[in-house]
Amino acid sequence: MRTLLIIPTLLFCALLNVHADQIELIGGKKLSGSVVKETASDIFVDLGYTIISVPRSQIVSRSADPESGKPAAPVVKNGEIFKIGKLEPVSVQEAVKRFGEGVVKIRCPNGSGSGFITDKRGYVITNFHVIESERDVEITLYLEGENGLEKKRIKDVEIVAVNEFMDLALLRIPDAEKYNLRPLTIADPDALKAGEKVFAIGSPMGLERTVTEGIVSDSARSFGGQCYIQIDVAINPGNSGGPLFNSRGEVIGVTNMKFRGTEGLNFAIPIDHVIYFVKRRASFLFDESRPNSGVHYFQPPSKKKNVQ
Repeated sequence: MRTLLIIPTLLFCALLNVHADQIELIGGKKLSGSVVKETASDIFVDLGYTIISVPRSQIVSRSADPESGKPAAPVVKNGEIFKIGKLEPVSVQEAVKRFGEGVVKIRCPNGSGSGFITDKRGYVITNFHVIESERDVEITLYLEGENGLEKKRIKDVEIVAVNEFMDLALLRIPDAEKYNLRPLTIADPDALKAGEKVFAIGSPMGLERTVTEGIVSDSARSFGGQCYIQIDVAINPGNSGGPLFNSRGEVIGVTNMKFRGTEGLNFAIPIDHVIYFVKRRASFLFDESRPNSGVHYFQPPSKKKNVQ
């Protein structure tokens, strides 16, 4: 009789895991189960007969069962400080509510800009020109609290890496574990198309959490040997370094410039450039003694005229 009871139980457990998450751990082991809860340090997986806690530090990858029809959950691979995923489409109003906490304001003695959180350990992306020549960098977080939205000003922000040619900088919030940070999800770099609806969140002219909407005018516009996303989304000084979102709330670029005296000719750094920069951040580490250590290119010698 006991054997007869075990068989239906196992069948029931198997049915629970038909549309399970597939989790690969360091060392090659894999789990299959439904994720029922997530914290900053662990995820809790329902295996059907029990729920176990899995440390995020032991997870190499996580994806949805291909038969479930659900998009893969965003994944932070071992050693990386960003997550790439595919989220469900949402309205701009809903996206701002869900992902607005991942956007920050950056203040320096000589100006301000925007940025966005990529990882719970406190990593933040912004433009190089926002923090150029600066040492004293401050970040303002906008976090949901018991009494609604709360502002937290954080000083002594670390400058981790800079690349003036890509106009990108990586910062880190000190003691990030004290805050319930909400990292944003990075979009698939190959999915961007002209005509796609996009929106930006930033602090133009110091006006915090300003939202503007538009479309991608060109997904690969070239200037000076660099590639940019051309958009008609309104951006102004203070937007620099902030995220450009697609209709799913995934970050597709970093807003950084516009043509003066024009409307609707604005630009963002493509997210694949950001991924390249972040993955190779060890090559661009900030040097306290040389904060603007760009390479100086000598002009080539002029061609000599033929003497007859």
